[in-house]
Amino acid sequence: PNIEKMVELKPDIVIAATHFKKEALEKLETLGIPVIILYDGENFEEVYKVIKTIGEIFNRFTEAENVIHNMKQKVEEVMDKVKDQEKPSVYYVVGFGEYGDYTAGGDTFIGKMIEMAGGENVAKEVDGWTYSLEKLVEQDPDILICSKYFDSKAGIEKANGYKELSAVKEGRLYEMDNDLLDRPGTRLADGLEELARLIHPNMFK
Repeated sequence: PNIEKMVELKPDIVIAATHFKKEALEKLETLGIPVIILYDGENFEEVYKVIKTIGEIFNRFTEAENVIHNMKQKVEEVMDKVKDQEKPSVYYVVGFGEYGDYTAGGDTFIGKMIEMAGGENVAKEVDGWTYSLEKLVEQDPDILICSKYFDSKAGIEKANGYKELSAVKEGRLYEMDNDLLDRPGTRLADGLEELARLIHPNMFK
């Protein structure tokens, strides 16, 4: 970050993410500017804590509590709708092609959200984000989900290995706004609902 520019703006407080450099943190604190680092939540409960903390920082405790309440309500409603449904196998495409194949492993927040949305995460036995194309072809999941940005769907439909998958050939490669999942925040409950709609469309008519 541009420390000089930040100091010039004379902020009362700086809210930073976990990748904020230690040197920048120390310099701001030396200059008397308080810094609060918020950690990305690994589950909904941790995200609720971050929202609550932000509400306390800005003296918007009631508003933060309302946001948390609405998120919890939506999560509960979604999970209730899909709880008795059969779980199709789902593969979430994070990356593909010449630079490798990436998805949401079982220990990731997105991987857990797939399960919450009534799907069976194909990569649930894997930690992290790296996956094997050979394994994906072998698993041949019922559903593929990708970002609606960057022409991801068109690329997947032409990619070696992917284009042979049943889900791709039979029209079960679905797009969604990946920002709803990739950025832990107030829209995560909407992301869960969108996932569930793609996995169990009949339950959301």
